[in-house]
Parts: sequence; structure tokens; C-alpha cells
Amino acid sequence: MSQNYRLMYDDTLLGVLTPYEYDFPWIYCNFEAKPSFAPLQPLFDTEQQFFETDDRDIEMWEKLYKPIMALHLYLLGDNGKKIEEMLLHISNGQAWFRF
Repeated sequence: MSQNYRLMYDDTLLGVLTPYEYDFPWIYCNFEAKPSFAPLQPLFDTEQQFFETDDRDIEMWEKLYKPIMALHLYLLGDNGKKIEEMLLHISNGQAWFRF
């Protein structure tokens, strides 16, 4: 049985991730963004655009991902489990993460 995850910033709900595929170590999800996610969208868009177009310059990617990490976002599962350390990508209504 799969569970949904809520993407949180402090006590603010940013969106809901609904898993549809598990390909260890990644969990692929549909992402339903809430209005509170809008200010963060450009950070994820920039990171994803770079990742899709560059030749995998890891140092530059880390520099782009650093502002996302600085937010200390976390996932809260339906079971109450809190995932605080993860690698999360969001693009076009999809999200994938590993922890």
C-alpha cells in the first residue's frame, strides 16, 4: 500500500506527492502544488532546467540546489513519518525523491 507525502515548509503545506512508481532509490510521484508553493517554483525550475540541459556539471548543480536545501523542506507521510533529509526534484506536476 502506497502512501502520500505532504511537502512541508515549517507548518505550511506546499503540495502533495502521490507515488506511482518505486525504482530504488527513487520514488516517482504526481505533485499537486498548493498556492504556497508558487514562490519556490522558480528554484526547482532553475535546478531542473540546468540538470536537463547541462553535461552534468555536479559543482554547478550543487550551487543551484543549495537554496532548495537551505529551506529545510521536509516530507510528512500519511503514517506520520517525517523525512527531513532527501533529494527532491519537482517539474511539470511530477516529483521524484530519494532519502
